[in-house]
Amino acid sequence: MATAISPEVNGKATVRLQQLSEEVGRIADVLAALSEHEAATAAMAAVGDSPDGEGQRLDSGFIRSIIRVRRLREHFFKGDLFSDPAWDMLLDLMAARVERRRVAVSSLCIAAAVPPTTALRWIKSLCDEGLFVRIADPEDGRRVFIELSAETAARMEAYLRSAQRIAQFIT
Repeated sequence: MATAISPEVNGKATVRLQQLSEEVGRIADVLAALSEHEAATAAMAAVGDSPDGEGQRLDSGFIRSIIRVRRLREHFFKGDLFSDPAWDMLLDLMAARVERRRVAVSSLCIAAAVPPTTALRWIKSLCDEGLFVRIADPEDGRRVFIELSAETAARMEAYLRSAQRIAQFIT
């Protein structure tokens, strides 16, 4: 014999299940973020780097050469075949950081090597994700600078120092 559940009890159970589902989702997001951080730390350790910034000095010329090599591909293949505006912007902002230079949104759009509307969408997305930080120009209210977040800069530095070490073995 089945027992009937009142609509009020059923509604409360549904609300509670929804709350539990949302909480499980938040926990999954936290675990995924921790997993990504652990994976990055393990990757840095695998190539002999440490996430705390110790190691070889980062050279902006090396970063600019990576950008030039990326542009070189367009002379041999269709440009849109390798379209990766996020990576181009990350490299440009990292080089600017090493050079202690600020990058305006308009300049970053050019560095992305895609149409300006596409670059602006990527900039917004990367800011929303916390990889980039927008900084208003105190001298010109119309201009906005973009910088790497501290965590993104640390990860880019670790990656690029690792790449520099590998490049020494290739050349």
